[in-house]
Amino acid sequence: MEKKVVFIRHAESEYNLAQRIAKNSVTEVKLEEEDQDVKYSSKYCDAPLTKFGREQCDPTKFEDLRIETVVVSPLKRAVETAVLLFQNHPNKPKFVVEPYIREMFLSGCDFGIRLQETINEYPFINYDRLLANPIIKQHPNMWSLEFIYNQNSANILKQYIKDTEYGSQACVEKVLEYMKQHPIQVETFEENTKRVEECKKHLQFDEPFVCVSHSRTIHTLTGKFIHNCTGIEVNI
Repeated sequence: MEKKVVFIRHAESEYNLAQRIAKNSVTEVKLEEEDQDVKYSSKYCDAPLTKFGREQCDPTKFEDLRIETVVVSPLKRAVETAVLLFQNHPNKPKFVVEPYIREMFLSGCDFGIRLQETINEYPFINYDRLLANPIIKQHPNMWSLEFIYNQNSANILKQYIKDTEYGSQACVEKVLEYMKQHPIQVETFEENTKRVEECKKHLQFDEPFVCVSHSRTIHTLTGKFIHNCTGIEVNI
């Protein structure tokens, strides 16, 4: 039986801002127009929210939602958005990380190298779905590579970085180098669709919940792009 769930896109990230500055744009830069230096820069890996992004997270926006659980992508910008919006929600919801509602793996911003920082900062969030994997438990900042949907693609990428220490800065740079050389290959649009469809299996909560996710994940579910820190109902 389908249920309606509100999906909220994260607020403005430092990556969003850097793309606008690079392209001298007052509006969000489209995927096909993104600046490539920003796109593959380690500076913007797992980018956090900007000052404006944090200001967008007005907790009164969604205070009328009847929720008991906040399901959130592990990427830093999504976690920050979720906490700012819902930590003081009247229902005092619990927070659960779900890696399959992450963003499509297309840029450095989608490479979640801040997970350990996030765990330290927000220890009240449930990270079990990630930390059940022993590799992620040992190398939390490499969770993105352990949750690449196509295992063959994951193995090819891991072979490319095999001469670097897993999780090191050199390893991060090597991943970005591979992504730049092979755009939309770590995760294709078809694989993104399959992963997003499969994410529904991990959203089977009896209690009311909300999801804090990303533009392409939400677009895959609804056919619509929504602005930062806005929500849309999704049938799952």
